[in-house]
Amino acid sequence: MKVSTTKDFPMFIRLMKYLRPYRGLAILSLLALLLSTVAELLVPVVLQTTVDNQLIPQFVYAQVLDNTDLTTLDKELYRKNPQDIVLSGNFIFIKSQIYQSNLQDRSLSSSARGILQTIDPSDLVVPIDTSQEGILEEIQNGGLAPSLLGNGNIKGIPLDFLGRLSSGAREVVFGQSIDALGRSAMYLLGLSVFSLVFTFGQIFLTAKLGQGVMKDLRLELFGHLLGQKMGYIQDVPVGTMVSRVTNDVETINELFTSVLTSLIKDLAVMVGVIVTLFVLDQKLGYVALATLPPVLIATDFFRKKARDAYRKVRHWVSEVNRYLSEHLSGMSIIHAFVKEHRVIKEFEERNSKLMKANLGEMYIFAVFRPLVDLLSTISVAIVIFFGARFYFQASVSLGILIAFINLIRKFYEPVMDMSEKFTILQSALAGSERVFGVLDVNELIPESTTTPVDISGIKGAIRFDKVGFSYKEGEPILQDLSFSIKPGQKIAIVGSTGAGKTTIANILTRLWDIQSGQIWLDGVPVSAYRLNDLRAAVMPIQQEMSLFSQSIRENILLGKKIGDEEIWQLLEAIQAKDFIAALPEGLDTVLSERGTNLSTGQRQLLAFARILAQNPRIIILDEATANIDTETESRIQKALSQVLSGRTSLIIAHRLSTIRDADEILVLSKGKVIEQGNHSALMNIDGVYSRLYRLQFEKNYIDV
Repeated sequence: MKVSTTKDFPMFIRLMKYLRPYRGLAILSLLALLLSTVAELLVPVVLQTTVDNQLIPQFVYAQVLDNTDLTTLDKELYRKNPQDIVLSGNFIFIKSQIYQSNLQDRSLSSSARGILQTIDPSDLVVPIDTSQEGILEEIQNGGLAPSLLGNGNIKGIPLDFLGRLSSGAREVVFGQSIDALGRSAMYLLGLSVFSLVFTFGQIFLTAKLGQGVMKDLRLELFGHLLGQKMGYIQDVPVGTMVSRVTNDVETINELFTSVLTSLIKDLAVMVGVIVTLFVLDQKLGYVALATLPPVLIATDFFRKKARDAYRKVRHWVSEVNRYLSEHLSGMSIIHAFVKEHRVIKEFEERNSKLMKANLGEMYIFAVFRPLVDLLSTISVAIVIFFGARFYFQASVSLGILIAFINLIRKFYEPVMDMSEKFTILQSALAGSERVFGVLDVNELIPESTTTPVDISGIKGAIRFDKVGFSYKEGEPILQDLSFSIKPGQKIAIVGSTGAGKTTIANILTRLWDIQSGQIWLDGVPVSAYRLNDLRAAVMPIQQEMSLFSQSIRENILLGKKIGDEEIWQLLEAIQAKDFIAALPEGLDTVLSERGTNLSTGQRQLLAFARILAQNPRIIILDEATANIDTETESRIQKALSQVLSGRTSLIIAHRLSTIRDADEILVLSKGKVIEQGNHSALMNIDGVYSRLYRLQFEKNYIDV
């Protein structure tokens, strides 16, 4: 069950080719995804600026006694960062989060850096405008006047002393910050709405894209199966094929709708988080980045384990579906031979294997998810530990520390999401392997021409010239078979089981291709006709006719446009009008699966009606009356002379009573014609045919 990972990428690229008709939707979906991702990443940044600038504005300060130095700082710092620096006489207040970056700025003069180095980063102040009404009085009442720093209207009050101000004074001091908090709240609301709108658009567009891809893939897969040789179709269980066209294609749809865009978004979020961390603070960004390799290693390890687990799940899902399809369709055989216990035991074995495969998948994620949670908690703890140290050193602000914690958690959310999506991804890749395994099968019957032929001009002359054929190499069915049929002749083919009778019908319609010799239709090799034209001109009526869960009318016409009046004429010709007219809904009666709500004889009559509606030039009756009662057979025999008039017909039958009026009878044995002639001639030579006939109709005849 283990599959090389080298197959995954080429298969993924092959799947992407199905996006070409929907590339417009894909581009719009990707754009919506990126915009919603940007909105998500901006939320922690807005929170950081809100905390640092409005909620807790923290400044460090320096007193500059030399006017020359003050002028230097004014030119080098204030004019560069007017929003983050406040001048108050010979005092300078610097926002704490840019203090360290300015201290490390090598472009500053030595005198400017020297002043910055005198700052104690633990002494935090809040600049206030003392010109505001009532502020000085509040400061004096609180005994804070001696603690004020600065010489102008803007003074710094130590952060620890803010609590002594009355609530009204604090409201005045932080009035601008409160207004800014309202604006920040509106920004956050706007980002949320923005993210909601574009997330909805992305989900809608990818769902539409996925449905389109699934529709195209199913059409291609079903069309591909229709064109394959019967040998391939018969060798693959029906349940397996149904699983390919339905379940496996559905997993690919989930790849496009659930996995692909989610993975792109998850990767975008992870990369965006890392970039945002370094934009906010490089030093703490490196600390956060150092905590990520363990989760990346663990993710890659569990991804490989999950791939093998899901391939096993898909394998046993297919096996269970195949077994159910085969045995539900053969339920009558199971009951007839009293094999219920054996079938239950076999199904239990397969069902147990499926359960073990599913449990294997669960074990993997039962370990992976808690491990990711643990690594996430460790990463946050490390960021808090180092961030707190940097905060007390005034290297980072409280807002940046909060933003880092949020961003680290946001980084691990995609990791958890990706672990969930591995379920669908590996299931989709396993399903893709199976779908492409079918699409890569090339057992098509070759077409030698694309030129259509008017089948009404086909007369129906058939000639087999030394035809050799075998279903399996080394096991010949037909050997140097040669015979001719004139237009309009009624030819019967008889012989023991395995003589090659049904094979003649299969190769004449090119359900199988011969290995040697040639088959001619009106002097033209059958391989020179388009398959559609050949099969429209030559149509078989098989012993077990397939009827579909549609109305009787649809089963007869199979898409051909014929009025009801003509349909009733056809039904009357084959003696089927009475029983269909007696049905409650007549031609609109819907048949059950395989037409089981009709008798065997009635189903066979509908098969005749279907052939007549298509109006072929050549009709092959392959044991067509084998399962019909004597009364129904008598009715059909009366109609056949009129139905087959003017058409070439081949009748393959075990009931020799149905072919006595044939123009010629071919007796096959081991793939060769051993006797040929009409009924009377063959009876007179007293050969194989006469013995077969007597065995069926003469009770006292003993073959010795």
